[in-house]
Amino acid sequence: MFPTPALLLFLFTAHIWAGVVVQNQEDGILQRNFSIKKTTSRGYSELVFGLGGVIGWQRTVVKGNSSLRLLEVTNSSYIAQLIFSPSTQMVDCDVSNSAHQVRRLSKHVHSKYTKAAKHNILHHGNGLNPISNITFWIEKCYTFHGMNLNEFQSTLRSNKASSLTQSSDAAAEDITGNETRKKRGIVDLVYPAQNFYDLGENKYTDRCCRAHDYCPDIIPALSTKYNYFNFGLLTASSCSCDRNFFIILLQISHFFQQILSAEKNG
Repeated sequence: MFPTPALLLFLFTAHIWAGVVVQNQEDGILQRNFSIKKTTSRGYSELVFGLGGVIGWQRTVVKGNSSLRLLEVTNSSYIAQLIFSPSTQMVDCDVSNSAHQVRRLSKHVHSKYTKAAKHNILHHGNGLNPISNITFWIEKCYTFHGMNLNEFQSTLRSNKASSLTQSSDAAAEDITGNETRKKRGIVDLVYPAQNFYDLGENKYTDRCCRAHDYCPDIIPALSTKYNYFNFGLLTASSCSCDRNFFIILLQISHFFQQILSAEKNG
């Protein structure tokens, strides 16, 4: 028996309505003041928070005497992503107005909020003013990169214009081979790329990373699998996959050589 047109219309409408409800719930999280703290015996602590129209996520990974802190904050217009060293010094950061990045963080925070509310472990957002001050982090980031405010705002406008034209330019770029891709967000280290434009500038390294991420048995960065927590910022996989991965990436002159060396020897 085939479904009637009326039933198909009802199911389609219900699906669209469900999407609208979820979207509104995720947007509504910006209006809530809360904090969710989690510390585990596996060496990491996590803070998810919302205060005054700003939401964020912070994870601190501790291994021996070393630690690494990742922070993301957004006010729905901009998203700041920062990495801090064991001495609490900022070692890299990124600020963008990417709707995709903002939506990803909103979904993550909303998911954590829903689970915490269900288990009644939500806290009021007291003492969050320093960490939730997105203006401070944006200023900190453009100072870190040696930019003045006008240069930084110009870069953001350029990135936004580029993102708006990517879809229309994609077909032409496929034909001409003139491939231009922007730098990925710092905290995208933990999140997989969704499309061609989410990848970095080095195509050869990208292929290596994709091959590594599709090895048979993997443990994603900062995740638990097989009763083991992967403290690293890199996907852990079989020895042969990891060996090839490190050989290629260690050839790159970049700050993340230090992370790779720590991952390999840790």
